[in-house]
Amino acid sequence: MEFKDYQLKVLDYLDGYLAELKTQKAEKQDYFEFQRHKGKAATLPEQSDYCQLAWQSLKAKVAVYRPDYTVRSDGMGRNIPNVCFKVPTGGGKTLLATAAIQRINQDYFKRNNGFVLWIVPSDTIYTQTSKQLRDKEHPYRQMLDRASGGRTLILEKQDSFTAQDVEDNLCVLLLMLQASNRDNKNTLKMFKDSGRFESFFPPLDDYNANNTLLSAVPNLDTADLLEGGHNVISGISIRHSLGNVMRLLRPIAIFDEGHRGATQLAQNTVNSFNTAFILELSATPKDHSNVLVNVGGQELKKEQMIKLPINVTSYGEANWQHTLNQAHAKTLELNALAAQYQADEGRYIRPIMVIKAEPKKKGEAYDHVAAIKDYLIKNLNVLDSEIRIKLSDNNEMRDDDLFDKLCPVRYIITKDALKEGWDCSFAYVLAILSNAKSTTALTQFIGRVLRQPYALETSIPALNQCYVYCDNADVNSAAEGIKKGLEDEGMGDVSDQIAPNNGQATGKEKVTLQRQASYQGTKIFLPSLNVVRHGLPAPFDYYADILGAVEWDSYCFNLLDAIALADKETMDYQHLTVDLEKGKPGQIDIFTGLKQSEKISNEISVTLMVSQLMDKVPNAWQACRIIGEVLSSLREKGESEAKIALNAVFIVEEIKKDCFRWMLEQSEAIFRRKLDEGVVFLHLLAEPFSSLNWQMAEQIEIQRNVNETAVTLEKSLFQPQYLSNYNKLEKPVALAINNKDVVAWWHRLAVKGTEYSLQGWRRERIYPDFLVKVAAGDDGIERLYFVESKGEHLEGNKDTDYKQKLFSTINAALMGDIKPKGELNLEDSKETIAFHMVFENEWENALNKLLVN
Repeated sequence: MEFKDYQLKVLDYLDGYLAELKTQKAEKQDYFEFQRHKGKAATLPEQSDYCQLAWQSLKAKVAVYRPDYTVRSDGMGRNIPNVCFKVPTGGGKTLLATAAIQRINQDYFKRNNGFVLWIVPSDTIYTQTSKQLRDKEHPYRQMLDRASGGRTLILEKQDSFTAQDVEDNLCVLLLMLQASNRDNKNTLKMFKDSGRFESFFPPLDDYNANNTLLSAVPNLDTADLLEGGHNVISGISIRHSLGNVMRLLRPIAIFDEGHRGATQLAQNTVNSFNTAFILELSATPKDHSNVLVNVGGQELKKEQMIKLPINVTSYGEANWQHTLNQAHAKTLELNALAAQYQADEGRYIRPIMVIKAEPKKKGEAYDHVAAIKDYLIKNLNVLDSEIRIKLSDNNEMRDDDLFDKLCPVRYIITKDALKEGWDCSFAYVLAILSNAKSTTALTQFIGRVLRQPYALETSIPALNQCYVYCDNADVNSAAEGIKKGLEDEGMGDVSDQIAPNNGQATGKEKVTLQRQASYQGTKIFLPSLNVVRHGLPAPFDYYADILGAVEWDSYCFNLLDAIALADKETMDYQHLTVDLEKGKPGQIDIFTGLKQSEKISNEISVTLMVSQLMDKVPNAWQACRIIGEVLSSLREKGESEAKIALNAVFIVEEIKKDCFRWMLEQSEAIFRRKLDEGVVFLHLLAEPFSSLNWQMAEQIEIQRNVNETAVTLEKSLFQPQYLSNYNKLEKPVALAINNKDVVAWWHRLAVKGTEYSLQGWRRERIYPDFLVKVAAGDDGIERLYFVESKGEHLEGNKDTDYKQKLFSTINAALMGDIKPKGELNLEDSKETIAFHMVFENEWENALNKLLVN
């Protein structure tokens, strides 16, 4: 599955944190060894503040969302690295979690096996996640298989597994939060003795082995000597429970909907499993969560993940039948448009209406669900086969694949069963036929109709929006409910995308901006980045023109002499003992035992190493070649099979870093070469290829605050202007541009990816903030400047550095006036074009230099 730009950003932030975490922990380990060598006491690395220091170090380099760090400690007082991804509903949190597991397990813990505890808050999400992770064709499972080299076990708490299973596989245990979140652990099966986990524990009657294990892991639950019929004469019996198994395995914990487990009890429970790493996923995390990166609804909209705007029709006094009639009419209209879309473009969409019914009151015979279904069939001529009822006690959708072209379902009636875990992007219309004066239904259900089919906007605007109908509700109250729902889904930044019907205000309204009279009817073209392919111009395609041109045959990993493999053929381990310190009554200390070693397997899994490398090398054959060459070189150097096996994860990690660096260098070189040769070009094309130019619209639509007063920005190409559409940096920049004498006109380009964009040797597109037309000076040349404004906190980060470098590269090519390769007809243009970036701390000076005669 191809990651979206915002998903890549999330994973980049995680990579940055893991790198800082490794550095800080290594420094604490070095200090600990140094002090121990000198015979002095020192804090064990895992009990130090390395997690906090890693957070602070990362914060100094990039803008983490939450500046402060909340410390979490496991049942033995060890610091637990814990971070949160703040990603809206529908943003692919589960995909990000599976990708994060690979990075955490391989890049940080240097392993491919191990144990993952995947915690979910409800039956619905549990069932959905279990189905996805067990399906070997599903992208989530494929991501896990890449992390494990195809050796993945999906487990539930009733399943049996052995220590060898964990040694040989990546084991993912799905667990309901409620299954472990109790004060009285004796009432929960997972904390009770079981006959399924003997391989993890010493024999019950081996007193010394049990005491040794309990000394090493003192927070293991012990059994009553009479419990389960244990015949233990003396000493302590450790419970053979799933809870104790997890304490021994120290799992990575994935906490889906992490805000649902925000209580101290829930946190303590997860911590008590001696968790080695905690990753929260939440659209609305609590204040204590270490939010590493925040993804908003705007980013989902830019990637075409969600349908916006939301069109609200609310009837203050109408009965539910009238509201259902209107919603049904809209559903029929959308289905007709979907059929047209399929005929024109071959993509199948079947718009579905979700109907929220009134809960049945206790003791009453009237059933609103049955009444709605009866009305659909008898009054609106809907076929019975097109209707499904989805209730907690009556699920008619159990066997339906709603995306199947043969599936007839177009109407789903529910009460509360779709509040979560719903991922059908074919849902377009939401009809709230319950008591909509309470905004709860709107708040909880709005996310059910937001997802965009195939994460791809259609050519039909009506199929890129969603529709809400509610009866017995004031439209302003309905809008507030929807706004609250968007905030609860993690999309508060798009809550202005609520478009009312019937002219009733909701806080935001859509307005159309027109070009100034003197520019109306004038065609304004700008050159897009195009490429000459097979002698003809075509739109620039990063994958075909850059990534597809990378010659992986020429890559060779040449850094073997620069990396140091662990010089041993055994795996070290060490026991700790927590006890009262002698001579100091009541004072607890941790005593470190002697370091011990055990022989490791000398089996090298080439398949596993190749699957890991494919995270950076897209071609399986090339990944296999690279791994084979490195292994051959290591063997030629005399490295043993056991030593190579011990360092396998480290070796692949070093190759990944080097080949990714190499790929970026190659991509940049390819782009620059094609730009110099005129294969990639930025020139206006004449007929018959003028459609490849970017053409400015005659009018544009924006959202403004209701009754907002327009401002006078007389040089803006589009009028009127509303300052609610500018952020705190864009506003003064726009005002300054407007006041420059040399400016003929300017236009604030859309920020949602619908207007002009530029792409280079990386996947992400750049959308400049402003287009500025400078009148001809003494040299008679008119100039067009694209201006990108950046906040001070973004100066110097990787994204900004790349944009500056790309702008400089494009500007140099434009100054050199390199013509496209071949005989292409170009439009004459009196204007020169350039791309510029201005920063918050110096934008005034930068504009003064730029906007002069």
